[in-house]
This record gives sequence, structure tokens and C-alpha cells, in this order.
Amino acid sequence: MSVHNFRLALVGTAATRFTSTRTPVRQLIAFNTGATNDMWVGDKTVTATGSTGGLKLVHGTGAGQSFNAGPFVALNTNLEDWYAAGTDGDVISGVYIV
Repeated sequence: MSVHNFRLALVGTAATRFTSTRTPVRQLIAFNTGATNDMWVGDKTVTATGSTGGLKLVHGTGAGQSFNAGPFVALNTNLEDWYAAGTDGDVISGVYIV
């Protein structure tokens, strides 16, 4: 197993994919690092307003809310299936374990 960091700047208000490369992971922990805006995390239908569901990550000073997906017994979640939406230029950061 190995730990990897990621940092993703949101593009526009549409859903931004975590990666376009197939990356099976054992665990994913992500943080809203925007200081002034909330964001939503989910599948490719997630929106900046959360109208289609997803997980709302509230902003905060330094780092806002976070979420943890896993640990998974098998490699059964994939980073390319995760998206975030919010305000253009806001950043979501985190770590994943493969």
C-alpha cells in the first residue's frame, strides 16, 4: 500500500473530475480547502448547488469540512468516478491509499 496526495482546482461551476486516469483506491480522504465557498462531491451529475445530491463540504478557515470514503476491502472505488463542483478556482485537496 502507498499514500498519495492530490490537489484539484475546480473549473467553472460544472463537475470537475478528480482524475481522468483509472486509479483504483483503498481509501479516499478529501478536504474543502476553499476559504469562502462550499463545494459538493459526488458522481458526474454533481452540481455547484447540490441539486442532484452528493456530499456538501462546507468552507472554513484553513481547511473546511472533509469526508472519508473507505477503507475498502478490495479496490472497489476509482478516483476517475469522483467529481467535485462549486466555485471556479476553489481547491479540493486530499490523500488516497492504493
